Amino acid sequence: MVLDSKKRPQGTFDSNLELDSGHQVDSATTTYGRDSDDAAIVLDIGTGLFKGMAIIDVSAIDTATGDENYDFYLQGGEDDGFAAAVPLVTLKIGDVSEHALRVGDDSTAGRYKMYFDNESNGTYYRYVRLALVTTGNVDITFSSYVVPIN
Repeated sequence: MVLDSKKRPQGTFDSNLELDSGHQVDSATTTYGRDSDDAAIVLDIGTGLFKGMAIIDVSAIDTATGDENYDFYLQGGEDDGFAAAVPLVTLKIGDVSEHALRVGDDSTAGRYKMYFDNESNGTYYRYVRLALVTTGNVDITFSSYVVPIN
């Protein structure tokens, strides 16, 4: 595990654990992680317990109009088609006034982390993907990957 100057875990990038190779979302929508060829990315993390950290690197984010919501979900699935997708962990960023549980300032560009494991309610989810649900006058550019945690 790589640590930054403040001894915070940053993780080492592994292209086999990429959730999104980087793209821009500029309309209210639901989108899923994709690679540079615009193909959906689904990670097979195995049948046992997997502990990890999903890193989302936001290079640009708009919160100027005050109605922007960017809700990231790391979803688990028992099959790679996600017939019954389960949210394993959620990250809500954007305009602070749009998220009742958030306090502080509006979100800015930077690194966001979601710690997770692939077990929920006694089921181990072999497949994971990143989902982003946006509402409002949005514009965000980001990339994402998973780092295993031992």
